[in-house]
Amino acid sequence: MSNIIDRRKNAKGKSINNRQKFLKRVEDQIKRAIPDIISQESIKDSTGKGKVKVPIQGIKEPVFRHDPRSGRKQIVRPGNDKFNEGDQIPKPEGEGGGGAGQGKGSNSPEITQDDFVVILSRDEFLKYFFEDLELPNMVKKYMESTVDFKNQRAGYTKNSIPSRLNVVASYQHSLARQISIRGAYEDKIKNMKRSLEAEKDTEAREVIEREIARLEKLKITVPFFEDVDLRYNHFERVPKPVTSAVMFCIMDVSASMGYHEKDIAKRFFTLLYLFLTKQYQNVEIVFIRHHTEAKEVGEEEFFNSRESGGTVVAPSLKLMKKIIDERYDASHWNIYACQASDGDVWSNGDAIDCGQILKNEVLPIVQYMAYIEIKNRGLEGYLWHAYKKLRASDNFSMRNINDVTQIWPVFKALFKKKNLVES
Repeated sequence: MSNIIDRRKNAKGKSINNRQKFLKRVEDQIKRAIPDIISQESIKDSTGKGKVKVPIQGIKEPVFRHDPRSGRKQIVRPGNDKFNEGDQIPKPEGEGGGGAGQGKGSNSPEITQDDFVVILSRDEFLKYFFEDLELPNMVKKYMESTVDFKNQRAGYTKNSIPSRLNVVASYQHSLARQISIRGAYEDKIKNMKRSLEAEKDTEAREVIEREIARLEKLKITVPFFEDVDLRYNHFERVPKPVTSAVMFCIMDVSASMGYHEKDIAKRFFTLLYLFLTKQYQNVEIVFIRHHTEAKEVGEEEFFNSRESGGTVVAPSLKLMKKIIDERYDASHWNIYACQASDGDVWSNGDAIDCGQILKNEVLPIVQYMAYIEIKNRGLEGYLWHAYKKLRASDNFSMRNINDVTQIWPVFKALFKKKNLVES
C-alpha cells in the first residue's frame, strides 16, 4: 500500500490532521523523553518551552530504490572514459550501499542517530505527561475574586444589530400579532353580517356590504412582519469564575538533606505542579522549608539553601495551617500539599505531633496530601511510623523514594486512575 504525504505548507491550522497523525506515530518516544526535561528547569518553567527531542528512529519515510546487487543493468552513463558500449561493469565490492554509521569517519560499529525536535504546545505537553493520571478527590471550587468575563444570554431585546436577530422568536411574535388583528376584523365582520340580515333598507344594506368588503380586504392584507415583531438575542457581560488551587511544598533542609535528596524532591514537586496546571487555570505555590524552625521562602532559597542542625517537622505543618487560615479560604481554594523529608526527626514525640496535626487540622481541609520519604537506606523512621496510621484517609498517600529513577513510577502510583491496572 502506498503512503501519500502532503508536503504543502498550510497556514492557520490546515495541517492539524497531519500533525496529529505524526504525533501519534512518535508518542511513545515523546513520553519517554518528557520526564527528563524537568530536571534543570524551575518549577513554573518546566514545560521544556514546548520543545521535546525525540529519536529519529520510527519517523523515517519509506523510500524505494534499485538493489545494486541484483537485476540486469543495460545503461551506459555519458562522460566516462573507462567503458564502451557492450562492456560488462563489475559489481561493487562488499555488500553494497553504506548504512547509518558506516561512513569513512565512523570507527565504531554502533549505529548512531540524530535527534529530531518536536515542537509541542503546552496542552500537548501536559496531555502526554499525564495521560493516564488523575487528581484524587478533586472538587472544583470557585475563587472569591474573578479575573475574567464572558458574554451570557439574557433573553431578547427589541433593538440590536441584524446579526443578532432571532428568527424563531420574531416569527412567534409575528404570528401572535396577525392572529390578534385578524380576530378583531373577523368579529367586526360577523357583527356587520348580522346587521345586514336584519336591515331592510336597500341603501343601508349597500353601505353595510361595502364596509364588510373593506374589512375583508384589511383582514387579508395584515403585514407578515412589522418592526414591532422583531426580537434580537441579548447578551450581558458577566464575571467568569476561575478554578484555582494552591500547592504547598514542604521540605526538610537540615544537614541530612543533601543535593541528591533535594534533587529528587524538586523533580517530584515539579511533577505535581504540572499536574495541577492541567486541572486548574490558576495555581499558586507556597514553599515552606524547615530544620529546627519553619519558614516560608522563595523557590531559589527553598532548593539551594542548606542548614545545619537537627530536624523538627511539626512547626512546618503549623505554619502551613496558619497560611491557609490567613490567605487561602478552603471554601474557595483547592488545597494540595506535598512533604519531602529523609524521615529523620529529633524525637518520636515530634513525629507523633505531626501525625496529630495532619489528622485533626490539615487533612480535613486539603484535597490531597502526599508524603515522600527520601533515603538511601530502607530503614523506617519515627515520621514514617507516625504517618502510617493515616493511610486509611482517602486524601493522604505516602511513598519511599531512593533514586531519581523511582520518581515517575511513584508519582504514577500516587495519582493513578482508579480504573487502570497498575503495571
